Amino acid sequence: MTEVVTPLKRLALEILQKANELDQYFRESGAPAPSLDKEGDDNRHVDTPENVKSARIALLNLSSEMKELLTDPMDSIAFLGMTVS
Repeated sequence: MTEVVTPLKRLALEILQKANELDQYFRESGAPAPSLDKEGDDNRHVDTPENVKSARIALLNLSSEMKELLTDPMDSIAFLGMTVS
C-alpha cells in the first residue's frame, strides 16, 4: 500500500531535511548556530558557503509555506497583533 503524502507532511519532511543540512554545517564547522538569545552572533550568515545560504533561504521559504498552509483566514482577524509561542 502506497502512503499518501499530504502537503502538510511534504512540507514537514522538506523542513526537516533543510534543518538537518544546516545543523550538520553548524556542528562540523563550529560556526554559531541560530539562537533566540539576544546576545547571539548577528553576523553568523556573512561567511557561510553558498549551499548553506541556499538551505537557509529554502528553510525560511518552507516555513512561510507551512504557516500559510496552517493559517485559517479567520486567524488573521482573530489573532491580529498576537503571536503563538
